Amino acid sequence: TLLNILLLFPAIHSLPLSGDVLLITGGYNGSNFLSTNEVLPTPCTVPMFPGSLLSAPHYSHTTALTADGLILTCGGITNSRKCLVLDVPSQTWVDHSHLDQSRISSTAVTMPEGLFLFGDDLYDETTSSFLPTGTTKWEAGPPPPGDGITGACAIVISESQFLLIGGRYVPNQVAEYNMRTAQWTLWPDLAHGRPEVSCAKLGDNVIISGGDEDPSTSILNLSSKEERTGGDMTTTRGFYFHMAILEGKLLAIGGDDGHEYLDSIEEWDEVLETWVEIEMRMKTARYSFGYVVAPASAVCEALSY
Repeated sequence: TLLNILLLFPAIHSLPLSGDVLLITGGYNGSNFLSTNEVLPTPCTVPMFPGSLLSAPHYSHTTALTADGLILTCGGITNSRKCLVLDVPSQTWVDHSHLDQSRISSTAVTMPEGLFLFGDDLYDETTSSFLPTGTTKWEAGPPPPGDGITGACAIVISESQFLLIGGRYVPNQVAEYNMRTAQWTLWPDLAHGRPEVSCAKLGDNVIISGGDEDPSTSILNLSSKEERTGGDMTTTRGFYFHMAILEGKLLAIGGDDGHEYLDSIEEWDEVLETWVEIEMRMKTARYSFGYVVAPASAVCEALSY
């Protein structure tokens, strides 16, 4: 009957999205530079990057969430001075701004005042770019200390301070920047230097891992500024994997182990202070990709049922 048919096909309603998701953009999978993107853990889709065969893929780029809620993808091998913004209602990436200079494999830091990009893999590793919140005009940011910090990781430690850890030419360096004073302060050097590194803040500790054929982990306490050794990652992930905190869990994602590019993900066990394998995986292996943890509403259209 008509009633039975209607019961089989209920009306479609919009579901409000809540919580955070991990958006993973572009990268390299061992065969191709990628223009595809994916979202974990929800099944929503995010559009591919626009452009031709040569301009569409994004590799060695940076994806970041601005203080005013925009998701930007900036720089990279094929678009070293261009930024795109994700327009959720139209589900497209559109032009946003042009960088003041090339940014390849740069490190992003989002502060209330604006977005920083530090370093550049090919041209100038001793500079930064800054985008004031609410604008589309990039300007020169503060030069970081040392001879080059491309490959560093960044941790926000207060509304006005952040750390840059490691970097290609300063692998042992920990540098704190204060937005109010516009000054850098050097912390004690890392005992275990890391030219290319990933890190994340959990409570009062920073978990630091990564490097060429280096699965080791260091734990830096923010109060004492002391470093201790944590458990190794379950697999070597090379230079260009990433760490992200999703639903309170610290994940290490993708990279390459020296033999193949990885789609695997592992999780940090805070109690045992070591890494453990988990079942979650990316849809495709990725290396040198972009990533950002953002509200689901900023990434996906409303899910339907």
